[in-house]
Amino acid sequence: MPASVARPAGRPALVVGVITDSSRLCINGLSIQTDADTILSIDGRIAPLRALADGQIAAVSVTAIKGALRANRLVVSHELIGPVTDIDSAGAELSVMGQRIVLRPSALRAPGMATLAGLKLGDVVRVSGMRNGRGEIDGTRIDVAPRAETAMIVGRYSVDSNRPPFLAGIRLRFFDRAPADAEVHEKTVRMSGRWTGAELVVEQVAIEPVASLLGRAECALLQGYSSNSKAGILLAGLVVRFGPGTRFDNGDRRKLRTDLEVTATGPIRADGQLEVERLVLGELRPVAARGVIVPRAMQAAR
Repeated sequence: MPASVARPAGRPALVVGVITDSSRLCINGLSIQTDADTILSIDGRIAPLRALADGQIAAVSVTAIKGALRANRLVVSHELIGPVTDIDSAGAELSVMGQRIVLRPSALRAPGMATLAGLKLGDVVRVSGMRNGRGEIDGTRIDVAPRAETAMIVGRYSVDSNRPPFLAGIRLRFFDRAPADAEVHEKTVRMSGRWTGAELVVEQVAIEPVASLLGRAECALLQGYSSNSKAGILLAGLVVRFGPGTRFDNGDRRKLRTDLEVTATGPIRADGQLEVERLVLGELRPVAARGVIVPRAMQAAR
């Protein structure tokens, strides 16, 4: 168990990563206990614990009790929800609202997950995964949703008056008015509304609740891909800082790339940023080097 998570602190720790076993809630190699007092929200709505599934991305507030980790609150967020706009079942790739998703092998075996062969263009799906610096989504799970389900996307939003509004590569059109700069600038937000085929007509904006978990946490373990923003280096939507005492496993800082999955542990600073004590670098996924999915019409023409 990582020392930064196992500290006997009064405040909880924050764990963010892929659920690898929902039956006993395993995340990042940690086994986390739940009970009747554990609160679960999925995409901002309270849900029963039985709604947890392998491959979902979860943020969990945990406390250490008698050597075991107990979940106080779980937040599960889909990376996006919307219609399938292209499929490459042979390459385990698809696009949703134009966003490219490459499914990892474990996602293709997740219990109850939709099969690519069974999907059709226009089917609405919920996508769990982690976005890398290239804008690709490393898909960890995909589920079919009702066609009437509201489209949704999660990402870090930057206000720029000099260009049309975008969130994670999707063009936005605000139904009423754009939210005030201070409300959303450089924050991870969830925007939902109506997909027109070219843009998302935004009807609702919400700040992702991971920030509220972070505010109570003393330390964190984060799994994901690093990216750069005006705020600094981000991991799981949070700013991380490296120092002279940061330990790098499986490489050094020069190997850190935006398409390389990493796991970071360390204490939370007073300013809400993670001071990285240990960074474990994963293996580079060869799928990241693939090109954009070739539309079916072009494949037929070939």
